Amino acid sequence: MSRSLRVRRKSATFVWDMVRDDVTLLAYPFIRIAAAIVLLIAMWSLIFDMSAMQVGDTFRDVGGVALEEAGESKAQQDQETPADARIQQEIGVLFEHTHFGYLLLFFVINALIGVISIGAVNAAALAIARDDRRGLIYGYAQALVRLPQLLGWWAVTMVVGVVIGMLERIRFAGPIIAILVGAAWSVLTFFSITSIMATGVNPISAIGRSKKTIGDCIHKARGTQSDVDWRTLRIGLRAGGPLLMISSLLAIGCIVMLFLDIRFVHDGSPAVTAGLFGGFIVVMIVNGAFLSALGAVLKAVLYVWAEEGSLPAGVKDDEFENAFVEGGVGAKMLGA
Repeated sequence: MSRSLRVRRKSATFVWDMVRDDVTLLAYPFIRIAAAIVLLIAMWSLIFDMSAMQVGDTFRDVGGVALEEAGESKAQQDQETPADARIQQEIGVLFEHTHFGYLLLFFVINALIGVISIGAVNAAALAIARDDRRGLIYGYAQALVRLPQLLGWWAVTMVVGVVIGMLERIRFAGPIIAILVGAAWSVLTFFSITSIMATGVNPISAIGRSKKTIGDCIHKARGTQSDVDWRTLRIGLRAGGPLLMISSLLAIGCIVMLFLDIRFVHDGSPAVTAGLFGGFIVVMIVNGAFLSALGAVLKAVLYVWAEEGSLPAGVKDDEFENAFVEGGVGAKMLGA
């Protein structure tokens, strides 16, 4: 890849405009969250033989003990206290009153809802990128049509996730290898779901089509003679940068609370910590809904521009000059 591609990432402002003009895109992730909550409520009596309050109290107590032990030494943590014995007893009672078959069924159905939701928001984004705005039902209808391919893609990503997790356990070089593989996978499969929803290709072919679309984006913006260094390639356009930063800060805040219990604020009350932690999680979920819609639109517009040669009204092709650039973690580790 030429040196001219070594540029800073920039914000794809047109994505915000498109989402603002069609807020139904935001409905998909929020409906997905609501569906998960409704499913949990509907299956609660099948999964647990105890009330939600009792289960919540158990998790609260476990979290409180974990927070209390966060600042202790290993020797102190190894010593069993009366609180530890009580927690173990509560967990044992919880396990006795849990039907793990129904719990597994809940996770399977919830995953299916997530897969359909991802397909729906990407289908709706493709329609918007083609200046063919449809209703809310259209996205779900398309997701059901492509459901076999989407489920196959979900299985592929699960396998890749397991492989990356195994790489992380390799001593010394494992974490570095996992980072490189994860970064390469995220770039290589950038358009995979978009191509599945656009063409109905199988999951394996979707990887190849994603790679082709990335190359087409670069060649269309820079000319057919432009080289592509797949080792250090990264995405040059970002959507929802401020939201991603907020989510990152909230995630860091959650980690800090888990380790420090923010004692300097409320003297280590687990209830207050749990409340703040829950509040942070809610904001992260809302941010995630926006990021899901913004990301789907960005991929759809780039895909339609590169593969179908059209752009939605108000978007200019010079905004895609640096859609993909050279650099990032991979470049630093490889010395590029």
